[in-house]
Amino acid sequence: MVEPRNQPPTPGRRPRPRAARPGAIGLRREVRNPGGEEPAAELKVGDLVEVVLTLDVPEESWYVVVEDPLPAGLEALNDLPGGLEQPVVSPAGAAYERKEVHDERVVFFFTSLPPGEHVVSYRARATVAGNFAALPVQAHLMYQSEAWSRSAMTAGRCQILR
Repeated sequence: MVEPRNQPPTPGRRPRPRAARPGAIGLRREVRNPGGEEPAAELKVGDLVEVVLTLDVPEESWYVVVEDPLPAGLEALNDLPGGLEQPVVSPAGAAYERKEVHDERVVFFFTSLPPGEHVVSYRARATVAGNFAALPVQAHLMYQSEAWSRSAMTAGRCQILR
């Protein structure tokens, strides 16, 4: 029996988990206190945070773009004058070639990503008080539009206090 979309499952039955697309990159976003492992629980206007993106790459991927939409209350920072910074090489051996900081998102460009877990991060400042939601992190291959991934939406909530 197929459950209709956008309908609650039949009582007593659990919906079957959807199978991930073969080759899909797993994505996760964490907002942490700078230099720490613990999540930034309570933010105040003016606080700095580190946004950490974890990519779980199942197979070698070429020309990967990772886009992280910002919640409205955060502003991403370029860490060095002119936006020039040294990319960090992940334990799996990949570094991004380019990082673009926009008003509404941060974008990382990789020429290749070998299989394994890769971590990239950037710093942001809380600028506006309120409750905000960020859209999911997305990854896609530049020259294969059918190959894309998206993170869970649940990890994109942010509360900033005055």
